[in-house]
Amino acid sequence: MSRRQQDRVTIYEVAKRSGSSISTVSRVINGDPAVRQDNRERVLRAISELGFVPSGAARGLSRRSTGILGFVFLREEYHATRPEDPEWPGYLDVAMRAAEREAERSGYSLLLSGVRPGDEATVTALTGRVDGLMLMDEVLDEEALDRLAERFPAVWFAGRAGARTTVVRADQDAGVRALAEHLLDGPHRFTDVVAIVGPEAVSDHAARRRALEQVSAARDVRVRLWTVEPGSSGAAGAVATRLAAEPTPEVIICVNDEVAIGTVTALRERGLRVPADVAVTGFDDVWIARYVDPPLTTVRQPVTDLAAQAVRSLVRRLDGDSTDGPIVLPTQLVVRRSCGCVP
Repeated sequence: MSRRQQDRVTIYEVAKRSGSSISTVSRVINGDPAVRQDNRERVLRAISELGFVPSGAARGLSRRSTGILGFVFLREEYHATRPEDPEWPGYLDVAMRAAEREAERSGYSLLLSGVRPGDEATVTALTGRVDGLMLMDEVLDEEALDRLAERFPAVWFAGRAGARTTVVRADQDAGVRALAEHLLDGPHRFTDVVAIVGPEAVSDHAARRRALEQVSAARDVRVRLWTVEPGSSGAAGAVATRLAAEPTPEVIICVNDEVAIGTVTALRERGLRVPADVAVTGFDDVWIARYVDPPLTTVRQPVTDLAAQAVRSLVRRLDGDSTDGPIVLPTQLVVRRSCGCVP
């Protein structure tokens, strides 16, 4: 469907496609919990098929501002890099708490919503319940997000550089470059390197992989890539399998701190010492990274500041200021004992 055709889609067409009344479609859009599940599913399916986005003006005729901001993320069971422990207090948890605090300071409540990847219909339905949306990177692809943001206030949290929608993200490239240069040029000058990477579909992971490949190629160092696939038995199990099949590297660079901690566990189970036999690094600097044994060398993302900036940017859009460009916050290399470079 062309952009011009999408612009002509109306609530009446959604009602006709779904075999529902106008009032039922309106109630689904506005999040009425009394709508029967089968009716809700038919309406959401029609919204998705037609590419319908509710008009802000039309919503304003039926109700005033909700005073609610939405934070949309992937449900745990669909997350590509979920840790082995589903209760892990990681990146997303910190971001949610920070967003809630900043929303409260701005006079808003925060609605959390977990969705399947690419579930544009459910995200669209949320626009009837909130004044604006913050969407995590993996929720929608760039085209779907731009389609939504043309008609509804939205901010992309940890999204891709270059998107037309306002993006709030950390400088992944600089963080990985600082880490890689420390490992390849520092006291140990590692040459046998493994990188445990996430799927390319996650923009943060793709940016980290590119930066690592560029730094290592400039030094003529070959990096073996081990991918942690969705649905694996956890980082520790995946790493144990690779260690049994391949030579043990000098250093393992992990896509995040959760994977790094699982990697340390797998190494110890094989009788290997960290960092004496194998150095290990992470990314994010979640709170537990400094308390594990050994404490993790990692790259700190300013997660709290990122979430707060996302809320502020969204509030500015609601106040009529849509001039925000990309918001990129710096990362910081944190050297601890897991890389063997400090006592």
